Amino acid sequence: MALGDVNDKAGLVVKIGFFDDQGTPITITTGTWTLVTDDEAATVINSRENVALPTRNADNYYYIGLTGADTAFADGPGRYLIIEAQYHNSLTGTDLDIIDFDTFTITDVRHIT
Repeated sequence: MALGDVNDKAGLVVKIGFFDDQGTPITITTGTWTLVTDDEAATVINSRENVALPTRNADNYYYIGLTGADTAFADGPGRYLIIEAQYHNSLTGTDLDIIDFDTFTITDVRHIT
């Protein structure tokens, strides 16, 4: 999945939801996110490694706010936002892993006048 483009040092709000195949919200037991460059080095950006997901909102989504330091073009034009979580399911077991990622590209607007 791709989050699209964001301008250099612009804020970005990412909406994340966990749902089963029936569309019912899944309650996760643990959840973290990590922000890295999209190159081979996968450098962690702005110390955003294994950050706890915020509390789920009333609409059953989690909202992650990224700041200008997270979206600085100087760190490279691409990012992976990696989501890791665990949940329990009465049919298939406990501590089931969810690992997913989203990507976005940063547009260098530093020299546009």
